Amino acid sequence: MTPTPGWVFEEFNPDHSNTSGMIAKLVRNTTLDHPGVFGYGEIGEERPSDEAGLLAREAIQNSWDNARERAQETDTEPECRLEFRFLELVGSEKATFVEACLLHELAERARQIPTEATGFADPTTYERLDDLDHPLRIMQLIEVFGTTGMYGPWTGKNSRLNQALLNVGFTKKAVGLGGSYGYGKAGLIRCSGLRVVAGYTAFDRTDDDTTDRRFIAVNYWGDHDLDGRGFTGWARLGDGLKPVEGDPADRWAEKFGMELRAIPPGHDGLGVGTTLALLDPIVEPKDVSLAIERYWWPALTRKHWDLQILVKGYEGEEYWPAPRTNPDLAPFVE
Repeated sequence: MTPTPGWVFEEFNPDHSNTSGMIAKLVRNTTLDHPGVFGYGEIGEERPSDEAGLLAREAIQNSWDNARERAQETDTEPECRLEFRFLELVGSEKATFVEACLLHELAERARQIPTEATGFADPTTYERLDDLDHPLRIMQLIEVFGTTGMYGPWTGKNSRLNQALLNVGFTKKAVGLGGSYGYGKAGLIRCSGLRVVAGYTAFDRTDDDTTDRRFIAVNYWGDHDLDGRGFTGWARLGDGLKPVEGDPADRWAEKFGMELRAIPPGHDGLGVGTTLALLDPIVEPKDVSLAIERYWWPALTRKHWDLQILVKGYEGEEYWPAPRTNPDLAPFVE
């Protein structure tokens, strides 16, 4: 029997090694120097924000590593298409999303604990949940094709989905791959003003797994006390503490506004991949596009590699990162 859906907050357990859910703080002081033509004052607003840089570097790295892994398995050159989609929900669309995410439940809990435990970028987002004219912003990162999805059975420690959203410092990256080796999710979470990320993934099912699709949402707050009990700040929305699997995962993903992933027989990769949804993003579409150009131009321009990335803004505007036409990057590309 499936439990009644609700956010399950992790209680502090003195017999375990507890970690605060405020892992966005792991990267709050992580900035990079931008000398010369890349510094402040040289290209002005064309310099991406540190938050967009973190998002571009870490989120794309995981997808690109998966694409390279898939290419190694098929003895081909890697190819991958990603889309960043920025959405504004108002009216009935917002009401449906708020209900599906059970955001009132989180908003009520937020009112009962110190503000420093939540770390919201904009507290009015929760304060105006019922104002259907006040947009609720969402950013989706969609692996369109070319990756492996976040495969691996939920039990044990080989689940890519578990590693991506629920564990800090654990990684299964092979030698030669990039990223922050278990800490990259902090850059992703930092870009969610509400500290909520949902993941929906489809993958090739193996003999030791129970499904080929999973969905789970995770809330990342700091440790706090409530009703005489201590909590780490981590919370999950799914089948209790576990992800929703199979057809129910599709239904949950649809409620979260995600396009469904079907894996037909002999799919050749069709449908395989992951969609991540960040609530209340603190970065802008053009900002993300600039960050992708700056940090991913070697992969975007390398011969025989096919990495395509589209950033779609709130009004449907499209940004295709193009390092060769960026006047500040073009000399480096050459």
